[in-house]
Amino acid sequence: MRYFIGIGLPKAHRQTVEALRRQLGFSSTLPHITLIPPPDLPDDLGFADQLVPLCQEFSPFTVTPGAADHFGRRVVYIGVDAPPLNELYRQARRVLGLPRETKPYHPHITVVKERPGRPIDFEEALARGQCLPGLEPFIATGITIFAQPYPRAAYLPDFTMRFGTGERQYDT
Repeated sequence: MRYFIGIGLPKAHRQTVEALRRQLGFSSTLPHITLIPPPDLPDDLGFADQLVPLCQEFSPFTVTPGAADHFGRRVVYIGVDAPPLNELYRQARRVLGLPRETKPYHPHITVVKERPGRPIDFEEALARGQCLPGLEPFIATGITIFAQPYPRAAYLPDFTMRFGTGERQYDT
């Protein structure tokens, strides 16, 4: 099974981004902020135990969604401002023994992403992203481990590790 580590969004934020994705004909993993992407993690969930002390050290923090922007013409996203997220990213990579990234970490919420054989209307996606109703700041309370149950499937939240305790919370 493949995994990635992210920050889950509150339900209202997920619903707003998912509604926009549906209008644009895009479906994917639940809206989130990626912390550590799938290629960087092993296919064995054992790495999660290494994150417990890190989660115990971190306190919940505010995440402020910003404006729509893009990476080239392939990805439209909502930027986020959360200085502790950058430190969490650096420490998570260190704890997991991952090499330093060659490009800077740019936390964001993906709206649409072009995939092979599935082009996006870049101008429409960016325009609609810029008109997205304001997403309110929210409190990040932990990191979520997302799992891909089988190849090419969307990743699903497996569990969240709470800041301050490192305890796992499974959504039911």
